Amino acid sequence: MNIHGSKRNDFYQNYQVLDCLCIKIYDNTSISGDAGGRPITDKYYVFSCNRHNDRNIQTVICGKAVAKEICNRYNLSMPREFNPFQNDNPMPAINNHAQ
Repeated sequence: MNIHGSKRNDFYQNYQVLDCLCIKIYDNTSISGDAGGRPITDKYYVFSCNRHNDRNIQTVICGKAVAKEICNRYNLSMPREFNPFQNDNPMPAINNHAQ
């Protein structure tokens, strides 16, 4: 989902965030986020969301700065980083959106 620039306001007005996950990137891999900007090389955030009048689940992938903005806007806590090599937090996603 494109949330680059002015499209982010549309996202905030029309979408509900359901869950968020933080994933560490390994092996010098990089990904492109949905907010534009530089490739993400350290860790990225995946938000599950749906449009208020549509129940189809969509995802937003972004870096830390945009993730902080989204969490602040929706009154969410930043999720802990999921590390597949540690089993201390098998379900790191959050589901604490304001009702």
